[in-house]
Amino acid sequence: MPIPLGVLAASAPSGIVASGGDEVVSGNYKYHVFKSSGTFSLTSNPLNQSFDYLIIAGGGGGADVSALGFSASGGGGAGGLLYSSSALSPNSYTVTVGGGGLTGSNSSFGSLGTATGGGAGSTGSNNAGNGGSGGGSSNGNAGTGTSGQGNNGAKTSDIENAGGGGGRGAAGSSMNGGNGSQYSDFATASGVNSGSGFFAGGGGGGSVFLSGGSGGSGGGGTGGRGTGQTAGGNGVANSGSGGGGGARRASVDVGPSGSGGSGMVVVRYLLA
Repeated sequence: MPIPLGVLAASAPSGIVASGGDEVVSGNYKYHVFKSSGTFSLTSNPLNQSFDYLIIAGGGGGADVSALGFSASGGGGAGGLLYSSSALSPNSYTVTVGGGGLTGSNSSFGSLGTATGGGAGSTGSNNAGNGGSGGGSSNGNAGTGTSGQGNNGAKTSDIENAGGGGGRGAAGSSMNGGNGSQYSDFATASGVNSGSGFFAGGGGGGSVFLSGGSGGSGGGGTGGRGTGQTAGGNGVANSGSGGGGGARRASVDVGPSGSGGSGMVVVRYLLA
């Protein structure tokens, strides 16, 4: 169980002194969890110790189907996810946490890495958005993911059913969103998807008549359904997951699309 830093000493045995974000001790690590933009301030790192950092961009969502005719929207692509380690020099590092939406926004940790926001799902013959992971589509091109950050969305070639968005761990598959990637220690420390430990799942595609596609593991939203007016699910906040696509059969049968989940940046280092 994570322990708030306030009950422990502010510096590690290695002499590291750092602040910023929500500071949590979990296992042998101290974590700095940024669920919104801020600054990571490193005052001292005398042993030149390495830091791990997880950068997750905001996820994309499904297209707006409220003003369209008979249609289904692809699921949104997950935001890009980067994980790396490096020794950091004392300095102030700007942390940007991208929001989710139709198109996700980028997240970054200083100049050390930028994760690309997720691509939007599309309807009809429109092309889905590219991004960290690409959005899903029906008859248009599915969106492409960014190498090392995510995967492509899926295309159904079927106006009634749309493809799922890509996830960090896998591409979209038919109507289903691609699975995310598992970082259980970071999930436990942040409290985001701590049950599964996954982040950055793709959103499920919408359907006019059927149940929408499933969201990818990591917080991807389930696809919506026009008949029965079932809305697509939103991506889980701070998971960087894609929102589920929606669908419309007629003006009285609209299942709105879901929105992508916001991103997160987490920095950690060993206490001993």
